[in-house]
Amino acid sequence: MVLSRENYHKIEYYFLNFKKLEILLKEEREDIIFSVPEKDLSGISNKAPGDPTATKACRLDSLYIDKWLKVIKATFDKYKGTPIGTLLCMRYLEDLSWQNTCMELFIEKRTYHTWVNEIIMYAALKACEVGILKID
Repeated sequence: MVLSRENYHKIEYYFLNFKKLEILLKEEREDIIFSVPEKDLSGISNKAPGDPTATKACRLDSLYIDKWLKVIKATFDKYKGTPIGTLLCMRYLEDLSWQNTCMELFIEKRTYHTWVNEIIMYAALKACEVGILKID
């Protein structure tokens, strides 16, 4: 399977910004949960009456970032405790260069890039499984 450059970079973006996106998602969830219906100047709600709890649940379920974070977490879980998992943490959480990572893991540059490609491909397949990535 060939992954487009655009999709490759999109997946890397979510890996590289994993911690920031977790914080953003937490804040977004809190905004949704603690939100109240907007009222106009007369004190009447602007929106049609309905079930506010169900509306909040639908909004929480449709969070796009949440789906990406689940893909990233699934990838971390798959490779946990393996040399590839160590590379995953060094590259995306510790932000180490490929040279430092290779020296720490005693691997060649070619092995490093092969493992990174394996990580990205697994994440791409998980993203397709969740329905947030389309591969042509």
